Amino acid sequence: MLSISQLAERWGVSENHVRRMVKSGGIVPVQISLPGARRKTWRFRLDDVIAWEESRLEHPNPKPARRRRKNPAVREYF
Repeated sequence: MLSISQLAERWGVSENHVRRMVKSGGIVPVQISLPGARRKTWRFRLDDVIAWEESRLEHPNPKPARRRRKNPAVREYF
């Protein structure tokens, strides 16, 4: 099982980024802290992490289309 810091190091991102992914539902952790604890302690199963990484390789996010800067001197009619 991987901790948040180990997963962040594996992916090359910050620990806060991993926490945001958990909140958005991107990856599902196992909560190992006791019920009613002030601070939640999460761990990630290695099988789940590998499956998530492979799913990202199969369907990568498309790059957004680049937007051109509008020239304020040019009027657009449509």
